[in-house]
Amino acid sequence: MDDLSLAHLQNAKPHVSWCIWHEGCTVYVPLFDGGLVPEPMESIQSIRAQMMAFQDHNGTAKQLITRLNDNDLISVIESSCAEIPEIYNLKEHFRWVCYHEGWMPEFRVWSASGSFGDIRGKYHSMQQHNPNARSLLASIRDSELKALIDSL
Repeated sequence: MDDLSLAHLQNAKPHVSWCIWHEGCTVYVPLFDGGLVPEPMESIQSIRAQMMAFQDHNGTAKQLITRLNDNDLISVIESSCAEIPEIYNLKEHFRWVCYHEGWMPEFRVWSASGSFGDIRGKYHSMQQHNPNARSLLASIRDSELKALIDSL
């Protein structure tokens, strides 16, 4: 990869990341069977379309994302998703909903039954006041969400 390509990836990454952690871009296919195999990523076409819609107000971001080929976009998404939970303190925001707001018992029941969509929805609604936290769960797979619940 040449320096220009690397610079382009670095310039695009904050915009890709924002689409995930702030806007809730659906990155992973939901886990339906309660298994723990890593869930696949949504189609790159679907993810790109979501990002274009989220960045409709930002021509620079749209151009940067458009110029990424599919493999580079996947790489930036994977890198962003790996970093978002730590950078934006996902565990602490999730813990707040679990314990301060009292949702841990229900989350454990929903996790055991594979109802991760319910967990994501409740977390989002409980963080509605905090736009920098409400969509953080978009950066993790259902299996990672289950592990997070099990760790608390």
